[in-house]
Amino acid sequence: MTGAYQDLSLEKIAGELQKAERVLILFHRHPDPDCIGSAFALAEILIDMGKEALCSGEDPVPERLRFLTESSRSEYRPAEKLTGFKPDLVISVDVASPAQLGTVLPVLEGQGLSVRLMIDHHERGTRFADGFVQPSAAASAEIVMDLYRILRERYDAGPLTLCAAQNLYAGIAGDTGGFRYSNTTEQTHLRAAELHRFPIRHDEICRKLFDAKSQAQLRAEKEALSVMRYCLDGEMTIASLTLARKEQLGLTDEDLGTMIDVIRTIDGVRVACVIREEPDNRYRVSMRSTDTVDVAAICTEHGGGGHARAAGCTARASSLAEMETVLIREVRDRLKK
Repeated sequence: MTGAYQDLSLEKIAGELQKAERVLILFHRHPDPDCIGSAFALAEILIDMGKEALCSGEDPVPERLRFLTESSRSEYRPAEKLTGFKPDLVISVDVASPAQLGTVLPVLEGQGLSVRLMIDHHERGTRFADGFVQPSAAASAEIVMDLYRILRERYDAGPLTLCAAQNLYAGIAGDTGGFRYSNTTEQTHLRAAELHRFPIRHDEICRKLFDAKSQAQLRAEKEALSVMRYCLDGEMTIASLTLARKEQLGLTDEDLGTMIDVIRTIDGVRVACVIREEPDNRYRVSMRSTDTVDVAAICTEHGGGGHARAAGCTARASSLAEMETVLIREVRDRLKK
């Protein structure tokens, strides 16, 4: 039991999905390969079981990830456009905290709906529904694979489709950095090997996830390197982007996701941080750690969550300078320990 919410087994969740005829699957703001892959793979599995399944979130599927949904029998639909679709069950996938759902929650509440179940793998966050949270899983896609096995064995779910397999592989590859990060386990490789039985073109998936970049993404990465500064005797890097500079460079939120990657790879840096200004004194923070600093603990304090080595949040501060000062101080305190 976590607060007012109950830890459920995957068997229990499978049973709830079996009973539902129409399922709404939610993913988090600024969606990444794992949340898109997990959500659309689950939707494919449920559609194969004769159910209706739609995916929704505050932000649509990013252009760079649309290759994952092109052959899906499900679709993305904004929460405010769900008129006519009355789900029996609302489930979130890869969402660690209610703040990551953004405007979706109040829209659903206005329709008399709430999130009943959650599936997640983040170490830290804020529970908002009954569900299954497994931090030892490298990606939520691993959990969806385990859930599928139960649906297959107990409720005659159909064979995994190529679209579902592709999405699951992308989710696992995305959250492990192409199997390079420390969260990669033996089970991760075994699940990936299982998906290799399908003609998934793993090389093409990884090229699109890690190598293919738009000119706008490259402008964002160049900006990150140009404004980056070293803190705490070079053990921390921080790069900040104002709304005005973002507009000047012609960037969208979708273009900014790899900024953190170019400042975290510098030798000797233990913590990297990107701060992006948003309206109304809000700042979107992405953090990465290479060793013992638990950045998820920092982000959880600001309403976010994630893993010890990779986490994020959207926090409030009176200014960008204040946000930087707060994060530098919190990293300094943890480095001292």
